Amino acid sequence: MFLDIEGVRHDVSHMGPEFVILAKPVNRPPCAGIVGLSVDGKLKQWPVCLPDGLSEDTRRVRTAKAA
Repeated sequence: MFLDIEGVRHDVSHMGPEFVILAKPVNRPPCAGIVGLSVDGKLKQWPVCLPDGLSEDTRRVRTAKAA
């Protein structure tokens, strides 16, 4: 699992319906990204909004459907 922001991939350790948990926290302002998940060798990707951005203070990142 990963979160791609402008070509930079961040490893995701867990995901839920409206959040992802990053393997390593990073700082980033609110932006858009792509979540990727590989199941049985098939890659699924979908666009997300990151309305709160990312913070080194927490690995949990709130996501929302991209418009």
